Amino acid sequence: MQRVVVKIRVVKINGNGKELINKHINYITRSGVEKDGSPATIFNEKSELSKEDLNKFVDKCQHDRHTFRLIISPEDAEYLNLKTYTEKWFDRMERDMNTRLQWVAVNHHNTDNPHTHLFIRGVNDKGKDWL
Repeated sequence: MQRVVVKIRVVKINGNGKELINKHINYITRSGVEKDGSPATIFNEKSELSKEDLNKFVDKCQHDRHTFRLIISPEDAEYLNLKTYTEKWFDRMERDMNTRLQWVAVNHHNTDNPHTHLFIRGVNDKGKDWL
């Protein structure tokens, strides 16, 4: 067990959903956030995503009523494989909520406290709004 700081923000999507989502995605995927300063690697539960895959994800999200944006910062993050940690975290969250989640994540190592940015769709596996 370890302490983990989790910041959660629920964002309501109105009118310009794609623009709003792309602004956040561009921020979390910016260059220089990986350990070696390389461009960000975006991933989900299946694999690393190409720019085309990410655009398809954004297209699906733009019509959601809201999205969830989280930052997960484990206290021992510098010693963890954050990608594996995030995948296990989501697996547990899906079991607890009894639904599959559609999400993308990016690890940031450009601060004193490595952390993961998560972007989750606001619908469950049946396409129904969470809130």
